[in-house]
Amino acid sequence: MTAPRWSDRVVRLTPRGVELLFAGVWAVAAVTKLLDPFVAYEFAVQVVGGGAGAKVALAVGVGLEALLATTILFRVVNGLWPSAVLLGTFTGALLFVRSKAGGALACGCFGSANTIDDELVTNAILGVLLLGGFAARVLVRRKEETE
Repeated sequence: MTAPRWSDRVVRLTPRGVELLFAGVWAVAAVTKLLDPFVAYEFAVQVVGGGAGAKVALAVGVGLEALLATTILFRVVNGLWPSAVLLGTFTGALLFVRSKAGGALACGCFGSANTIDDELVTNAILGVLLLGGFAARVLVRRKEETE
């Protein structure tokens, strides 16, 4: 039996690497909102209206980010699908608010300096990385099936 090629090793490690990247993304997003919740709260007001609804939406979003970061880090879940769902949900909220208030409004996703348009670009890049993780996982499974 021959040793796996370097490219095979990279493909096998790519899905986990993408998962760990997203664990970091979700952790940073949650921590920045905890440290400076005001901009994220104002964004939540734009999504669900003011008052308790915005507070609950913000708390749920931060909780999901922290939970997903932790469960990916400790391999409780395969992080690609949950990350895709959460990224898609947050991107939908960004697009919704952008359609009402424009892209220059701060969203608080990763601190107060980021605008909705900034985050849409970031989310597009993260989406491409997720696709790479999914593609690598498919390649690994196909290779395992043929062995």
